[in-house]
Amino acid sequence: MTQTLRVTLGQHSRGGVHGVNQDFHGAMLPLEPQRSSKGIAVALADGIGSSPVSQEASAAAVRSFLEDYYATSDAWSVRRSAQRVLGATNAWLHAQTMRSHARFDKDRGYVCTFSALVVKGREVHVLHVGDARIRSAILPVVIQPVVIQPAVMHPIPVPRFVDDAVRIV
Repeated sequence: MTQTLRVTLGQHSRGGVHGVNQDFHGAMLPLEPQRSSKGIAVALADGIGSSPVSQEASAAAVRSFLEDYYATSDAWSVRRSAQRVLGATNAWLHAQTMRSHARFDKDRGYVCTFSALVVKGREVHVLHVGDARIRSAILPVVIQPVVIQPAVMHPIPVPRFVDDAVRIV
């Protein structure tokens, strides 16, 4: 007898003290055969308070991950797919910042933290860019998170989508 993964998902977010909700979240629950080949993905991003456009960065990071991850080759691992997608997203966000008023103050640019959880088969993959973390006491597995850090460290010791490259360590 084949067991099928069933997922129930609920999402909620509300703005903080600044009035603007800089969070963005989403999920992709594909049908077969994509569910078997790529898994189920949940992503969330959080903008930073110093940036007037970080809510746009958060939305772009989540949307691009959920759309582009499923467009990568089925032959690629979750790690390779995520690295390619997050690298492209980071490059785009960095370019938006460099074209904007924030090119000399990156903390005012298209900056956010990002986390994703991909459930594929019997594996759970947790990805982080920045100081956001996915934690759960209800997951019945030990999760070894993959932390994605900028290739060039930002002066603030918190890696985020802010520099021109990211890498999985």
